Amino acid sequence: MNNDRRKRISMNVEVLTKVEEYLKKVQSTLESVKEDIEGIKMEEEEYYDNMPEGFKNGDKGEAAQNAIKNGDKGEAAQNAINSLDNAFQNLEAICDALGNFDPEDIKEQLNAAAE
Repeated sequence: MNNDRRKRISMNVEVLTKVEEYLKKVQSTLESVKEDIEGIKMEEEEYYDNMPEGFKNGDKGEAAQNAIKNGDKGEAAQNAINSLDNAFQNLEAICDALGNFDPEDIKEQLNAAAE
């Protein structure tokens, strides 16, 4: 193998290593966002549960119920959570594939081929 191809492969190994690191950061950020969205939804549920009965039947109670279960905010939060779950599954598959990728092993094989 000539030096040019060896350098190109080495550069691609470095890029894949950086991509794996980046995807792990993205996954961590998405997990934080998901936890925050779920927390907001739980806070809204707690807010409703702790309302005096008179308020539960009033405008505030109705707005809280709609946000939790039926309203745009509740549905949007649940859709966001579902989308994040799908993103996690896709990222996990990518990271698993990259996890099987051993840059050091490839470098060793390239060096052996160059000798």
